[in-house]
Amino acid sequence: MLFIVRGGSEAIASTFEHPSVLDALAECTLPVVSALGHESSHTEFDHYADKSFTTPTDLGAWIGERLRSQKALYAGYVAKQRKMQSLEREKIQALADLNEIKGKFCSEEKQKKELDAKKNELEKKAAFLAIEKSTAERELKKLRMDKILQAAELQEQIKKLKEENNDLVIQIKKSGYDNNLIEQLTTDKQRLLEQIETQKQELASITTTMEQLSNNAHRWTKSIVPLIVGLIVGSLIALAV
Repeated sequence: MLFIVRGGSEAIASTFEHPSVLDALAECTLPVVSALGHESSHTEFDHYADKSFTTPTDLGAWIGERLRSQKALYAGYVAKQRKMQSLEREKIQALADLNEIKGKFCSEEKQKKELDAKKNELEKKAAFLAIEKSTAERELKKLRMDKILQAAELQEQIKKLKEENNDLVIQIKKSGYDNNLIEQLTTDKQRLLEQIETQKQELASITTTMEQLSNNAHRWTKSIVPLIVGLIVGSLIALAV
C-alpha cells in the first residue's frame, strides 16, 4: 500500500498521527510505503510503515529504480528461457544423432556377422578344394607311375615281338618260303600288331586321364586363389568395421 501526500498540508500530522490510523497501520498485513510531505515532515506513521520516503519524488525515483531492476531481471529470465530452449533443441538433436549412430552400428554389426558367415563358408570350401586337390595330385602321381610301368612293359613286349618276328623270318628263310608258313607268320604278325595297337590305345587313355586330372588340379588351384583373396578382403573389411 502506498501513502503519498504532497507537502504544505497542515493536516498531515493530525491525520497520520491519529491513534486509529496508527492502530489500523499496525494491524495491516500488506507492505506499507509512505511518502508524506516535505523532508522536514516526520510523523509516527513513517515509523510504522515498512518503508518511508521523505518526499513523493524520492518514492517515484525508488519505484523507477525497482521497475528498471525488475525489467533487467525479466530480461535475464527471458534470456535464460531462450538458452534452455536452445539447449533442449540441442539435446533433441543429440538424441537423434545418437539413435542414428546406434542404427548404423547395428547395421555394421549385421554386416560383420554376414561377413563372418561368408568367411566360414569360404574357409570350408577352401578346405574341401584343398582335399580334392591333394587327392587329385595323389591319383595323378599314381597314374604317372602306372604309365611309366606300362610304357616299360609295352617296350618290353615290342622288343619281345620284334625278336619273335626275327626268329620267324629266319625260320621262313630256312623252310624255303613255305606258303602255309608265310600265311601263319602273316597272321601272327597281324595279331602282334593288333596287340601293340591295343597297348598304345591303353597308354593313350592313361595319358588322357592324366591330362584331365592335371587340368582339374589346375582348375581347383585357380578356384582356391579367389577364395583366399575373398577371405583376406572379408577379414580386412571386418577389421575396418
